[in-house]
Formats: sequence, C-alpha cells, structure tokens
Amino acid sequence: MRIEMFSGRTMTQKRELVRRVTDAVVDALGVDKEGVRVKIIEEERHHVAHGGVLSSELP
Repeated sequence: MRIEMFSGRTMTQKRELVRRVTDAVVDALGVDKEGVRVKIIEEERHHVAHGGVLSSELP
C-alpha cells in the first residue's frame, strides 16, 4: 500500500498512521499483519500542483 502525502509530519504521526492503516487492512481483508506493507511517499508542496497551481502557492 502506498500513501502519498506532503512532507512535514513527525515520526510519531507516521508510526500511528502505519499502525492504523495496517490494522484496518487486517480487519477488512483478514490477512496477517506481517503481510501488510505500507510505503510512505513524501513530497514537498512545491513539487505538486492542482489545477495548474503549485500546492505551495494555494491558500
């Protein structure tokens, strides 16, 4: 599972996210948690655009 988000979250927040996502996949699909792989992909706001505007320039 890939999770894409803007950079800036703390390690504590990332740990909690990974734990909750893993638990949700285990509950929904009935798989072992050892079989759940989560990859966090972080990007800077100036590397992503919405509607032709960089996210770093959006309000």
